[in-house]
Amino acid sequence: MRKNYTIFAFIALLQLFAGCKSSHITEQQRFESSVMKEFPFRVDSVSWLSTGDLPTFKFANTGYVALAPDAEIRPDGDYWVANTFDAEPPVHQADDNIWRNIVVSRKKQRVMCIDRYLQQGRTVGYCYVLQSERKEYPRYGTLHWDVSDPRNVEMVGVMLDDLRELALKRRLLNDAELAAPASQINESNESGCVIIQKKR
Repeated sequence: MRKNYTIFAFIALLQLFAGCKSSHITEQQRFESSVMKEFPFRVDSVSWLSTGDLPTFKFANTGYVALAPDAEIRPDGDYWVANTFDAEPPVHQADDNIWRNIVVSRKKQRVMCIDRYLQQGRTVGYCYVLQSERKEYPRYGTLHWDVSDPRNVEMVGVMLDDLRELALKRRLLNDAELAAPASQINESNESGCVIIQKKR
């Protein structure tokens, strides 16, 4: 009987420690972890940037990612939407085009816009997060309506279209604005972006 009590006490102690550990997770860490789990490909590095009230991730992969795009942004600003019902064989991404994928999470009330391009044999790009206000994300839930609701698809479409110029500008700058700051203090740069945190 005493042996069973000891085992029960040990399990209860482990649960207590686990609870204490999870309580120290910040909202940013919780938000970042949740977003990272929804990336449709492996991410090797991430940088946080502020673009107005829009949480933005910058990522870089070691190799080419052949995930088919939902849309393609061309250098002249033309926006070509991929036909997912077409049986054409997949093609490689051209160096001067941006491939865009859209990930909608009804569970998290979130829309992720992933823009990626090729740079010196690597896939690099940005993920813009349209996050509805939720209890677990009061700071990062900057939209007070449900972006994942199909009834709001037109408003979301307008917001995503507005990101096209930003995507082209960042592609043209060739990531020059992403130099790491000299300290952890937020620093503005020439592009008007603010580097919040450099991760990994």
